[in-house]
Amino acid sequence: MSNQTPPPADPFGAWRQWLDQSERRWNEFFNEAMGTDQYSQVMGQMTRGYVAMQQQMGEMVERYLKSINVPTRSDLQEISERLSAIESRLISIEGRLPTPAQERAPARAAAPRPPRTRKPPSARSGGAS
Repeated sequence: MSNQTPPPADPFGAWRQWLDQSERRWNEFFNEAMGTDQYSQVMGQMTRGYVAMQQQMGEMVERYLKSINVPTRSDLQEISERLSAIESRLISIEGRLPTPAQERAPARAAAPRPPRTRKPPSARSGGAS
């Protein structure tokens, strides 16, 4: 039983080990770099630049849409706000108006019904037809 052959060597073992170590080193490097004030300043400048570019693009798109006579997002928001204000006013007006049941109730109490004096035809002729 001494002629057992050893298992073949893993050809990718060294590569995996190198990859793990290099990943750990890069993580340490970037964690240290992100903890500095310079990194924060650079990220702040990049963010400000991105926001400025985004605002310019928004203005350009809005001008373009107006030039081809298409409503812009701000136009639609303005219409939406106006409609909301109109709906709120209608709701408050409807709340102040009497309901149909409230309109009918005072009319019945104000005008009593006259007494019923007419008799049906069968009662007038004495019951014979």
